[in-house]
Amino acid sequence: AEPSSRPVACCALLVYDKDADGSLSAAWMNTLGACYGPYSVAPPGDALGKAAEGKNIIVIPSRETAAVIKDKAAADSLFALAAKGAAIIIEAPGPEVAKLIGISPEDKSVSSAPAWLYPGILPDGIAQTLTGCPARIQFKSHEFHRGGYATWMRAGDHPAIVGKAVGCGGVIVTLFDYSRYITKLKQGNIETGFSSAITGPATYKLADPELFSSAIPYADLFDSFIAGLASHFAPAASWWPHPGGAKSSLFLTCSDDGVGRRLNIV
Repeated sequence: AEPSSRPVACCALLVYDKDADGSLSAAWMNTLGACYGPYSVAPPGDALGKAAEGKNIIVIPSRETAAVIKDKAAADSLFALAAKGAAIIIEAPGPEVAKLIGISPEDKSVSSAPAWLYPGILPDGIAQTLTGCPARIQFKSHEFHRGGYATWMRAGDHPAIVGKAVGCGGVIVTLFDYSRYITKLKQGNIETGFSSAITGPATYKLADPELFSSAIPYADLFDSFIAGLASHFAPAASWWPHPGGAKSSLFLTCSDDGVGRRLNIV
């Protein structure tokens, strides 16, 4: 039989500018692919509103955030989708963008490991494992001058992931660079040569051996937590790779397509 060329239905959209350098935005491809399988990609711009129609999960990485949120028409269309039941994930907004969504960074720098997760997003045992992750999260502490935000994760005593309901959906904000943190958990700290998430050669300092102390990779646990948060606002079918004692089988093939995808589900 000939393979089908029909487009695959998907519930998630990544806003991604493949021509821009200096970011690890492509790391979200791993997260969306691992959690939801097929996903769509669209650049910032006039066509974004149309690309986002019908999507339950929409991710705006740090590099793309300014282009999207400062474009009033694009921002209004996305928040209108949230009001209808979508979850919008905004990564590490800069100071100007943060103020537009009701938060602002303070002068205090934070460098702390995950300390607390909102209960019920992950099973207790897995949540306990994730809060034992030794890798520190580095970001600026924030204050919230517009009501409605709840804390979903703390690093030390500081909110690291927050969110609020918008109509039937919601907005989730990672106050740190989630892409860079996840890359650190998988590959170590980028030291030299970085220019682009896709084409740029880079050298890495090997990850801390303590990161391998968990039977389930910490990066996968973070992906599951993010998917759980999104599902709190916008229920979407997703893979659950931590079945405990349940017996099941998956056939997996591994491939490298140049953008960091880890798995293809057969």
